[in-house]
Formats: sequence, structure tokens, C-alpha cells
Amino acid sequence: MGFVIGDLLKITRDFVAPAGKATVYQSDAGWFTSAHSLGLWKINVSLQGNALLVPDGKTSTKVSNADFAVIRIRGSENANIPTAFGGDTDVFFDGEVNAFGNSTQFEFQALEGLGKQVVIHPFLQVAVGLPLQTEFSIRYVPMVNIDDVETLTFGVGIKHNINQYFSGSTPESFQFAVLVAYSKFNVDYWFEPLDISGLAEFDALKVKSDLWSLQLISSKTFSDSWEVFAALGLNLADFNFTLGGKGPALKGLNQALETVGDNEVSIKGHLGANYHINQFSINTMATFGEFYNFSLGCAYKFGS
Repeated sequence: MGFVIGDLLKITRDFVAPAGKATVYQSDAGWFTSAHSLGLWKINVSLQGNALLVPDGKTSTKVSNADFAVIRIRGSENANIPTAFGGDTDVFFDGEVNAFGNSTQFEFQALEGLGKQVVIHPFLQVAVGLPLQTEFSIRYVPMVNIDDVETLTFGVGIKHNINQYFSGSTPESFQFAVLVAYSKFNVDYWFEPLDISGLAEFDALKVKSDLWSLQLISSKTFSDSWEVFAALGLNLADFNFTLGGKGPALKGLNQALETVGDNEVSIKGHLGANYHINQFSINTMATFGEFYNFSLGCAYKFGS
């Protein structure tokens, strides 16, 4: 049974890994729209929507018989199988397990994913201006289900403008700021139950993420209405994966998955623009790296 679980771990690890990496892009977008400080005790309330775009290369993964101890790909030495974002597949695996002196042959179809290349989730964010040109932000959305994807978002961030330390800097100058943010982003992907010959039956992939982000931000205003911004971010993420379902092999697989996704480091870029109408603003942001995430939001600033 141990070799079988090891082989299944290889399959499930490849299946879940892109979903974990995607949470970094989903949770890291929208923390800022400017390097300017908000202003002392001013409050900015924004509602934002994120659209994660999944590249083709993240919807499938290649496996070969050399990857496995017991399992074999039916009719081939190599195959491309879906990740959590992939779709249908006609790839089957065959194997044999010995338990209590009895040999049992089994077969199963490769895991099929959501068939999604765009994953959407909304969130509400509130920021308040603090002394020393510092800004505190908090975001929260309870569990929301959109097309078989459930997301829960919570996070806090601190942004600090550093132009205050530059002599001769004006509000029209290029602005610079640093931001540190922590996010807890949980996402559950639900799919049709997939049975592995009585060993396990999967019906969900649950990803719990703890993410820290350090961002260097720059922005520039070009008129009373338009502002553009860019940022470079360093991220540290811990993922916890759980497969939902039932079966004798499920517990062992979930225990083995606890070792996947610890302390992953990534670098991302952000580009965006704001359009201001008095106290209102419309904000857009593109986040790029291994995945692409686009945000669109509207905000209202309270305070004179």
C-alpha cells in the first residue's frame, strides 16, 4: 500500500501544485493603487474583483512510467494529464496492490480538473491613513461560491510613503512606497467525484494559504484625473492541501500532502492605473509572473 500511496502522491502533487501557486496571485493583487499616502485619518473603501488567468502550461502536466513504482500508464510510456485547472482526459492508469497476502488489480482514470482558465473572486478592502504617511489596510470576504469555486479572503497590510525622506519631493514627483501585507486565502475547488478503484474517491481540492508580501511601489500623477503605478513584489507562501472525499488511501495521501508547498518564494510585477472623479476612483491592476491576474475596482475616499 505504501508504494501505491507514493505513486498517487506524485499524481495528486502535480494536480494540486498550480492551484497553490495561483493563490499567491489571487491574494496579492489590489493591496494598493498608489504610492501616495492616503492622508491622516482619511478612509478609503473599495470593492474589487479579481480575474485569475491560467496559462495553458498550467492546465496539464507530463508523467511517465518512470515516475511510478507500481502504477503504469495504460497503453503508453508517457502522458499529459490535467492539473486542477485542466479539463477532461482519457488517460487511464493500471496497478496492482498486495494487502494481507491478497493481490488486487485496480485501474483508474487520471484526475480531471475544473476546466477553467479564468477564476473570479471579489473582495472588500478598507484603508485608513495613519501618522508618518503610513496607511493601514484590511480586506475580508466570507466564503463565496462562484461556479464550483469557493474562496475566503482575509488580510492586513501596512504601506509607508518614502518620498517624505527626499528633499525637494513634491506631490507631482514620482512617488515611492513600501508595503508589507499578510493574507490568508482559502480556496475550495469542487468537481465530480473521481473514483480510484475503491482506494480513494475525490470530490474536492482544498487549498489553505498563508502569504507574506513585500512590495516596492512607484506611482505618478499626470493630471487631476489620471495616475499610473507599478510595483515589484517578493512573496513567501505556505500552502496546505487537502483532498476531499473518502476511501482507505485518502488519509495517507492527505498526510503526505502536508509536506508539499512549504516556504515557497516568488517574485511578481504589478502595473496599473487610476481614474479619479472627485472622491471616487476607478482602479485597474495587472499582476504577472507564472500566472496573470487582473483586478478592477471602484473606491470612495472619506475625509476632507
